[in-house]
Amino acid sequence: MRFTKFDTDIRTSTKRMFESIKTHPKTQSVVEGSKQVVTYCKENPDQVLLGVVALLIADQADDIEDISDATTASAIVDINEYYGS
Repeated sequence: MRFTKFDTDIRTSTKRMFESIKTHPKTQSVVEGSKQVVTYCKENPDQVLLGVVALLIADQADDIEDISDATTASAIVDINEYYGS
């Protein structure tokens, strides 16, 4: 496979981008924070599961409200069509 100058430029800029990410001052703090999160999840799976379940229930509550609103709007449209308004 032959590489063009464009391909070489992309490869070079991609390498530079990844090197700048590796050497960025915030990278180390993000990596350490991520390790702490993983450690917490391993040590407290019940708390993590409780949080996930709470998020799922909150999301379902929003969906139920949306269904209720859609049902009300549908009923109003049906009544208007039935009475010919």
